[in-house]
Amino acid sequence: MPKVNHTGKGKIESECITFRIERNILEELRQESNEKAESINTLVNQIFRQYVKWHNPASKTGLMYWSIALLTRMIDFLTDEEVVELAEHYVKNELKGIMRMIGQEYTVSSFLDGFLTWLRVSSIRYKHMSNENVDDCAIYLNMGRKWSIWFENYLQFVFEDLKEKNVELEVTDNMVSFKLKK
Repeated sequence: MPKVNHTGKGKIESECITFRIERNILEELRQESNEKAESINTLVNQIFRQYVKWHNPASKTGLMYWSIALLTRMIDFLTDEEVVELAEHYVKNELKGIMRMIGQEYTVSSFLDGFLTWLRVSSIRYKHMSNENVDDCAIYLNMGRKWSIWFENYLQFVFEDLKEKNVELEVTDNMVSFKLKK
């Protein structure tokens, strides 16, 4: 197959390949492509990337999908202290194994990469800016105060576990943000 090299910020090598796609699926892709003002090629590459980098490895770790309404209702039954304990338990007993199962090391950079991928595929609104001095991330959860408490403590426990001390966290009832100084 012919390979195409693109130069710019990063070098991306691609290949041309032909697929047969069910007509109704292709129509949905075309509609999504029009709505997003992106080419079908871009959309298909996003789908493949999400499958390879997240959905396939995540399914092997036992991760699954739940509705936001259900998760929000479930966590609202917990006390603030139980929410903190849940975040600590998850980081100390499950996160490292999950990261290994999805092919990631347990480092700050690989955690950020996996975390941002998870936010993106989960359609959680966020803004991430990175330069040579800082990673700045704002996550708009809109899931209530208890989820903000969970995410704040989750991030705090992760960064503590990774011995990262140059982190500032900020929390509101519906948003969590952090600045990680490099």
